[in-house]
Amino acid sequence: MLPDENWDSWAYIQVVGEVNTSPLKECLYFNYLFNGFEYSWSPLGGEGLRVSNDNNYFDVYGSKRKQYYYEGDYFGRYYKVFYKDTTMNIKFPSSDLSNLKEFESDEVSSNFSFKLKQEFIYEDYASVIPYSHDYKDCTFGVVKVSGGMPVANISGRFEDNTDFDTEEPATMMFRVQLEDDKDKILEYINTRENGSEAVKGDQDFKTYCHCRYYEEDKILNCYNYDGEFEYYEDIKVNY
Repeated sequence: MLPDENWDSWAYIQVVGEVNTSPLKECLYFNYLFNGFEYSWSPLGGEGLRVSNDNNYFDVYGSKRKQYYYEGDYFGRYYKVFYKDTTMNIKFPSSDLSNLKEFESDEVSSNFSFKLKQEFIYEDYASVIPYSHDYKDCTFGVVKVSGGMPVANISGRFEDNTDFDTEEPATMMFRVQLEDDKDKILEYINTRENGSEAVKGDQDFKTYCHCRYYEEDKILNCYNYDGEFEYYEDIKVNY
């Protein structure tokens, strides 16, 4: 089960491990195509991966950190490090897996969600205790919705599963068509559980990107923010 050749943007995930156990027992292969560029995490394990079944929802979370800039002296008393964290999160009702096993179908329910996010993190090592601050947080990819249903599929080996609970096998694959239109992403992340949509001016309205000045915690207008501090013009970020 591979991504459809007609999809312009997609994510493909393979998970091998056990449910609700140490992340060291799990491994994730993750590829995604976005804006014409293909990215790959192969494999991902350890603390960067979590596979869980809690409160009747199955959750697959992966995170990969990349250092992309530093200034100062690593061997001295003062330096700053800037990281880019890319995270992906799949969440869906646990009953979907039971239905997949019983009916041998690869379709997912309307409650399936998928998000790709990037966080830009700044750490200051000027003191004994490093100071860490998240200064940019963007949701740059979500599952595409067509006819009220997410365009996604799940397949896997479920013969050794009963209720997909702790220490049961987690051997599955996901293919997800990604929505890369920013207006559609805003609509997706602002849709409430009751189906209504938060709009600009509502207290719970979420922006495409949320940014801060690290020293004053001021929110920046950064819908098209490219990862640069205004006062660090030499920082360049490759997406």
